[in-house]
Amino acid sequence: MGIIVRFFMFTYAALGLGIAVGTLLVATQALDLQFIYQQLNNYIGRWELILTATIWSILSLSLLIIAIWGKHDKAMLVQVTEYGKVHMSVEALQKLIEKYVKKIAGLHNIKSEIKHNEQLISIKIMADALPECKVAEVTKTIQENVSQGIQESIGRAVNSIEVYIQDINITINVVHHFGA
Repeated sequence: MGIIVRFFMFTYAALGLGIAVGTLLVATQALDLQFIYQQLNNYIGRWELILTATIWSILSLSLLIIAIWGKHDKAMLVQVTEYGKVHMSVEALQKLIEKYVKKIAGLHNIKSEIKHNEQLISIKIMADALPECKVAEVTKTIQENVSQGIQESIGRAVNSIEVYIQDINITINVVHHFGA
């Protein structure tokens, strides 16, 4: 859920809570309805009420549209088998990818992004390498290991695997000798 939708939901919930509390106070006669009308007339004009009603209507309509035509859960890969559907989260697939990449020595800070639809899986792998890695060989090995591992594990072919070596880290190991 995006930040804009969350903002709409928060605003809608806050306005709804305010109306509910106001209604409760009026119903229990803790607030006089005539007092509310008088305050509205003193501080709020007609255009403010129209603006508030318009914003409320837009929020309601937006949330209704999101509820009806909202995005389907793209965070799941669905594999149809002869026995039914198997759902696999993108996070689980990312962990699987990291497992195959970690088998290759000299890589760390491994991250992956996955795009998929019903037929295709595209993977983008980002990692940092140590200076002793031969980047051309390592990237080819990553692509082969991940493609073969995904095919064996979930039974779907990978459309493309892009590998980005973001940084080559030079680690300095300092050895301290204590004692005489």
